[in-house]
Amino acid sequence: MQKEMKRLKMTGAALIMVLSIGASSVCAQVTIGAILDPNEGTMLDLKQWVPDTDNATATKGMMLPRVQLTDLNKLYPMFQANYNPAENSKHVGLMVYHTQDSCKPLFPGGIYVWNGTKWTPFMNDSGNSRNSMTDNRDGNTYYIGNFGSAGTWMTENLRYIPTDTNCYPGYTHNGAAFVGPHPDKRYAFPNPVPGAAYPTASDNLTAIEIDWKARAHTGVLYNWPAALNIGNEIADPVNLHQGEGGINEGPSSYVRGVCPVGWHVPSDKEWNDLEEVIALSAAGVYSSDGAADWPVDANGKKVYRTTVGARGNHGTKMKNVPPGSIGNNGSSKTADMGGFDVFLVGDVSSGTSNDFGWETNFWSSSSNDSNIGWNRFLIYGQSAVTRGSSSASSMFSVRCKRDN
Repeated sequence: MQKEMKRLKMTGAALIMVLSIGASSVCAQVTIGAILDPNEGTMLDLKQWVPDTDNATATKGMMLPRVQLTDLNKLYPMFQANYNPAENSKHVGLMVYHTQDSCKPLFPGGIYVWNGTKWTPFMNDSGNSRNSMTDNRDGNTYYIGNFGSAGTWMTENLRYIPTDTNCYPGYTHNGAAFVGPHPDKRYAFPNPVPGAAYPTASDNLTAIEIDWKARAHTGVLYNWPAALNIGNEIADPVNLHQGEGGINEGPSSYVRGVCPVGWHVPSDKEWNDLEEVIALSAAGVYSSDGAADWPVDANGKKVYRTTVGARGNHGTKMKNVPPGSIGNNGSSKTADMGGFDVFLVGDVSSGTSNDFGWETNFWSSSSNDSNIGWNRFLIYGQSAVTRGSSSASSMFSVRCKRDN
């Protein structure tokens, strides 16, 4: 009881001090938490006692206001109605803790500071560094690489298993052949035994997942609805023809899909951007090879960006140097050194595991027709990268790109 009374007296004294300052034009310094003088260089000093031998002054911290930001370029939700841009410069240094929506966040949660024109993260996302990021959903850490004008990409295949039924409803571990007009959301694991039927029995599905964990760097395979989280993240993009140069080039906004917060499944155009940067890069930047072919026609059009089929010889620069029995025949730097580092992990389609060690496919977020998505295909023994489109039921790898 005495402790409680003492605490109330201290709180009351601090409150009276703050109110007296607000009601007076006299400048002052304030201590909150103890009846002590503030340090000379502070306007507001939060402490419970004078510094001890470890220079500690409290056992508690300061909790920032929890706010759900809705626009990185506006002082929302501080000013909603009649927003006046003149307020921007007055609030430089404003700091809040952004609480993200659990399933559909616009940007990662954490501390943000208003710099006069936008909200900026106070620090990198938890677990992130210059060349790696941690997916807070499952704790997996990925190497990432900066590819100039093409942005920042994961240099490893996504290996998230979508078991959160709240944010990823309708996902199943299922590599069986699909029957029906529209595929459901499925994921599977690369199988080093090409041509093997993908298991269907529950015990065998568990066994293949356990086996995969020993080579988790190969990533998880997703069909297109699973990669894009169709039905939950976005509506079904039917007949939109979203490839670069198409009548509905896009998507018009990022599709996070199965990627972590702040990352998205790259569009067909973003894949072209990446390929161009890697193709034209000098030896030692992303690969041991020098600049590759990326032609421009007489009208200044970069022909590979809209060409369907095998293009160029830059695929070698994207593929990993052969490790053991996986014949990648590539020259990419490793993932931790910023190379794109493609492993040929095969795919799963029509109930069969295919071509582990011989080919790989990556989904884009762009549709090409009903139940067909644009993708990229690399194969052993070929230096090209194939730009094509495949049935949405096919199960391919995903590389995520960071939101700009």
